[in-house]
Amino acid sequence: MAWRKVWKQRKKGRRRTGWLLRWYDDAGKMRAKTVYGSASEADDECRSLEQGLNQGSLGKRRDISWLDFCEEFLKELGSCRRPRTVDDYRKVLGNFTKCCCPQALKDVTTAVLRDFVRQATDGRSPATRNKLIRTLRAILATAVPDYLPDNPAVPVKFVDEPDHDMRTVAPDELDGLLAVADDRGRAVIMFGVCCGMRREEIAVLRWQDVNLDSRSVRIRNSEWHITKSGRQRQVLIPPALASLLKTMKANSKSIFIFPNVAVSYRELPNNLRRNWSLCYKTARKQGHSREEARKMAWQSVEQGQRWDCPVNLERLTDLVPRLAKRARLLPCTLHDLRRTFCTYLAACGTDLLAAQKLAGHSSPMVTSKHYVTIVPETLKAQERLPYWNMSTDDDQVPRKDAS
Repeated sequence: MAWRKVWKQRKKGRRRTGWLLRWYDDAGKMRAKTVYGSASEADDECRSLEQGLNQGSLGKRRDISWLDFCEEFLKELGSCRRPRTVDDYRKVLGNFTKCCCPQALKDVTTAVLRDFVRQATDGRSPATRNKLIRTLRAILATAVPDYLPDNPAVPVKFVDEPDHDMRTVAPDELDGLLAVADDRGRAVIMFGVCCGMRREEIAVLRWQDVNLDSRSVRIRNSEWHITKSGRQRQVLIPPALASLLKTMKANSKSIFIFPNVAVSYRELPNNLRRNWSLCYKTARKQGHSREEARKMAWQSVEQGQRWDCPVNLERLTDLVPRLAKRARLLPCTLHDLRRTFCTYLAACGTDLLAAQKLAGHSSPMVTSKHYVTIVPETLKAQERLPYWNMSTDDDQVPRKDAS
């Protein structure tokens, strides 16, 4: 009997390099497994697979409980994915365990998965449903062929997603947002629309990442955040933003540009809000003016605020919609500013590959498909067509003789 071989191929991931091992099972179907580690570790796994394949033990499936499989999957996932991605998978596994309560992995069938997807995405958008299906497929694909013969999530079908118009912020709308924002709000808006930074990248931005002399910012991986593509990049900041950051740095007490502190009474948590109100009322009863009472109240709650951690993501997410409502503009989000950045880069004639690098996308296709749309300035390019000003008058349209 001929020796059955396992092929090894180098696989470059976002965060680390892995090895793709492929072989044919007893039914003649191609199987694959990804191993992360050194080349010697991949060789050891390859030899182990070949030995099991030729001895007939590789095709024998083992029984495993659902909780043990979840623990094994998350342990393997944590060595090659971002912490945020691991948290997303852990959340899906937790919801599935709570909803369906499977005892063993073999209890997870296609019918069970369909019921879970229907319950979890009831009233949600088609994109949310498709994302959940992709996550379930990725999780259960690791169980084939060791624990399951086939992936039970594959028969769960995707739904069609409607096309949505991408929202871009026009220059006059941007002026309206900046007019109603404070210094922190202006900095967030300019980081989004001038630098194309994501919400998480803005939140963890530190003063050491910004060079005010060269007007550049370095978006790098840190203990607080790993970029979505896993790659670091550098972008420039406009002079107005550099001047604004100099003013903010002079009054800053934190290593972060946007620390987790409240700048208004509404942003205070409940315990600090009670302290603020108590101090304010006490100062007013003592005869202090309103401005003096506010200053004393803020000094009293300053000790309870955290200057050593980045701003809360929910507060950063609500900033731009709140400012748009205050400026009486159409609804827009912080991510719409990032789309505006990519759209106007393309409208200015920037190469698509350069736009992808500046935006930090994994490929130019992501930039062109999801982030670039047509702006009114681009539509004017049609006026340069040689036949744009053609005439439709009967006297000026040349006609052939009937003969």
